[in-house]
Amino acid sequence: MDPEVLRNLWALIDNDLPLLEDDMDYYKVDSLVDDSELESMRKAIKEVKEVAYKGTLDAKALSEAYVVLSSIYFKKPLPPEMKIRLEETKARLSAVLQKLNVDVNKLNEEAKAKLQEKAKAAQQAAQQKAQQAPAQGQQAVQAQQQVAQAQQQKPPQAQAQQQQPASQAPQSQGQKPPQTPQASTQG
Repeated sequence: MDPEVLRNLWALIDNDLPLLEDDMDYYKVDSLVDDSELESMRKAIKEVKEVAYKGTLDAKALSEAYVVLSSIYFKKPLPPEMKIRLEETKARLSAVLQKLNVDVNKLNEEAKAKLQEKAKAAQQAAQQKAQQAPAQGQQAVQAQQQVAQAQQQKPPQAQAQQQQPASQAPQSQGQKPPQTPQASTQG
């Protein structure tokens, strides 16, 4: 095995991939990435580790991992330090793939196509959500109108009782009025 490939693989395993995993957990908490993207990334990292631990360079597994890492869809722009770590990880994996005579440009185009599909799906989901929001607003307005109509249909006495404060509510039979504390007459 080429020493440079070996060095890059172990740098990925010892440094880049653990940092990337930590970043991805943070991205999830910060809502930059969803569960499916996080799971895909974890599978890609697992594949890279398995290739390195077996000692046989499986170009197909490494290529798939590269495409997954290159096509992660983030909902918001990444913070600069996290973007740098992701790019360094992809660059190191790309160097390994180039040593294995894999066409990285073809993999980049595949990743770009997947990323565009994910972006289009996210855009469609956002549009659907935006269309549902006015409908939900209309439902709330209709509900308020129904409540107002129901209140108008109540007999006037029921409306007066509803608006009357609790302290002025009529006493029911058998209950004593609340007692007020009396001043003590101790001298």
